Amino acid sequence: LFECNPACDCNRITCNNRVIQHGLTQRFQLFRTEGKGWGLRTLRLILKGTYVCEYVGEIISDSEADHREDDSYLFDLDNRSILFHMDTQDGETYCIDARRYGNIARFINHSCAPNLLPVRVFVEHQDLHFPRIAFFANRDIEADEELGY
Repeated sequence: LFECNPACDCNRITCNNRVIQHGLTQRFQLFRTEGKGWGLRTLRLILKGTYVCEYVGEIISDSEADHREDDSYLFDLDNRSILFHMDTQDGETYCIDARRYGNIARFINHSCAPNLLPVRVFVEHQDLHFPRIAFFANRDIEADEELGY
């Protein structure tokens, strides 16, 4: 998904092709789950196709990720994950580590029956190796329902 950017002549406030740039618009609650630690749930109905939030963190190489002690907040950008193969000309692949730097999305757990779909989004550049990751609802999500991908 390619969003409008500063090079576009559109109105940055009203443009419908600027979704993740407007930040969080949903209401969430952080809560303790059984067996998964922290989780995130919505406080109101989210309709299918709605932008939910962006997964924010530090972009690091997979080799750097292998040396980090805690991998609980890693979001892979390669083909072993639910996303996409992101390799550079030198063959390196990358992931997003939200442990040290991130937002509320770091508390969204993996699910075998996900209600969120991760989507690659490009705003300021078109380098396919380094997307921003946005979560969209893949079905209607009821109020108080845990979010999962």
